[in-house]
Amino acid sequence: MLPLPRRTTLTPVLAGVLCAAGLAAAPTPAHAAGPAAGVTLTVAHSGAQFSTIQSAVDAVPDNSATPYTISIAAGTYAEYLTVPATKLHLTMLGATGNPADVRIDGSRYNGLAKPGGGTYGTEGSATVHVKADGFTAEHLTFRNLFSRQANPSVTGTQAVALAMEGDRQTYLDCDFHGHQDTLLSWNSTASKRLRSYVRGGEIDGDVDFIFGNGTLVVDRSRINLLSDDGFTSGYLAAPATFGSNKYGILLTGDTVTSTFAAGRLYLGRAWKPSADAVPQMVVRETSLPAAIRAAGPWTGISGATWTPGRYGEYANTGPGATVTSGRPQLTAADAASYTAAAYLAGSDGWNPAATTSATAAAGPSAAAATYPDPGRVTGDTGVHDPSTVKRPGGGYLVAYTGNDIGLKTSQDRVAFRNTGTAFPNGASWTYPYTGNGRSLWAPDLSYRNGQYYMYYAASTFGSNHSAIFLATSPSGDPGSWTNRGLVVASQSSDNFNAIDPNLVVDAQGRWWLDFGSFWSGIKMIALDPATGLRADSSIRSLAGRGGGPIEAPFVFHHGSYYYLFVSFDYCCRGAASTYRIMVGRSTSVTGPYTDRNGTAMTAGGGTEILAGHGSIHGPGGEGVFADTDHDILDYHYYADSGASYLGLNFLTYDTAGWPYVS
Repeated sequence: MLPLPRRTTLTPVLAGVLCAAGLAAAPTPAHAAGPAAGVTLTVAHSGAQFSTIQSAVDAVPDNSATPYTISIAAGTYAEYLTVPATKLHLTMLGATGNPADVRIDGSRYNGLAKPGGGTYGTEGSATVHVKADGFTAEHLTFRNLFSRQANPSVTGTQAVALAMEGDRQTYLDCDFHGHQDTLLSWNSTASKRLRSYVRGGEIDGDVDFIFGNGTLVVDRSRINLLSDDGFTSGYLAAPATFGSNKYGILLTGDTVTSTFAAGRLYLGRAWKPSADAVPQMVVRETSLPAAIRAAGPWTGISGATWTPGRYGEYANTGPGATVTSGRPQLTAADAASYTAAAYLAGSDGWNPAATTSATAAAGPSAAAATYPDPGRVTGDTGVHDPSTVKRPGGGYLVAYTGNDIGLKTSQDRVAFRNTGTAFPNGASWTYPYTGNGRSLWAPDLSYRNGQYYMYYAASTFGSNHSAIFLATSPSGDPGSWTNRGLVVASQSSDNFNAIDPNLVVDAQGRWWLDFGSFWSGIKMIALDPATGLRADSSIRSLAGRGGGPIEAPFVFHHGSYYYLFVSFDYCCRGAASTYRIMVGRSTSVTGPYTDRNGTAMTAGGGTEILAGHGSIHGPGGEGVFADTDHDILDYHYYADSGASYLGLNFLTYDTAGWPYVS
């Protein structure tokens, strides 16, 4: 192997790789099917076939036509792992489905002396070095724990977490954690194509931590620019693409966060370690933080410069997505040639993103086959009609349809656990509408004025003898909820159905409740902020399908618009459910709402943003909440078994301000 050229002007740092999925990400749900057919080898600290991952890799036959999976039990594995080029069709899988459970740790760095003389160099510092073609990793954590600050006298401190040196490599549900030089895609010769695809998960670093001369796509991942290892400026990527290769590094649909101060981050540094390097990089449809330099986020290493047409941005969002003369923007026509599929296709048409990535041209109206799967959630994830709110002290609270209103909590938006019910002793005031049943529907959570508000519905299936009630709680804990009374009710003589409530507070501080199902559609009433109850007798119409299936409204204010999300078609049929999530928008909270084509939602309009695909059936019962990294769409969907589960995805906005699921 040729040594990786040293970048002597760079200040090195810790690097590490965590294979783990964040929300946004679109990995396989934890309860979905396991690995493909073939031979499975097991690794654990005790009780398995192998006690180290390397010994399991070594046991895989060279150049085998049979797929091998190495299933790795929870634990920390302190070893340096090499997957030789002869280990074809190999998958390494974290057995728990939670990447935080399975960690592969190292601490080598560039300048560390090797036994027998010399130093490891940048590529040799990698905790994991994968040379094989056709390699896949899922649900794993790879870390390089070397710290530059803890070793101030050390030179050559680049410390790579993962080195990718094979073609058609895929990393799903993986976190890559580090500082400088976290994730390396490196090819020793321009004559061989090297393609790598990273989907979901997290990538942490601060200087050039996504780098190399191979073709690398990072799709719908969470990228964290760290400021905790002594650097005063950060650099997201450093491509060294061969001039003969049209495609270098693509960041698409990602969410970038940072602890650096505003204006201290660069998107990329052109790197020319050899005369045939012509760096190439595109950042598209990615949420960028204020830390990104507004005027000139593109720079070079040791005086290297960017070649016009070999770098640019397209349809990025967030406070760091300022468009200036120093930030080349792709046209829509150009962007069609810089998708994940285009980067990875090569001469064999490889497209690992085919069922999960929507191109920019497709946007929110993409075909169902391109919709992303739900982001990874673990633990107690069974829900119907979920509503999620951020807790002021940290973490998340979820309420959902069920006897006495079910409650769940999460500290990280990934692992959820049941905590009980809102009304453990029942809610007798609702019995006239439920036929004495205890099932209460479609709660809507929010936190305002130092307490939690929960609007919820009481009814029976197929009837509009229904009511919406309000409860409040100082803590959100089971049994802490106080009934505040009836808000609105409907009966068989009415042309609406008082279920599926949603509280929205407009830009002027006025309170409104939207609700409705079938009948004449989605309605809105004014509320008194002092009580949370109905303010007057007026009722407004927001959307309808002439008595057809529309329900689960949710109004969310973003930018200049109020967005009305609804569920079309039918829920509650297990895997045969046809729910799909639609949206329209208005500059006024009370409407009129129109879809992307200008059709009024009162006339059946709505732009589809999510529908069933693959093993994800009938997504709906949606809500939206703003988090620190992104707006989040929460919803339920049905698995092939018919059970309903929690779905969480990023909600991203295109250049025209229309939301789509990412």
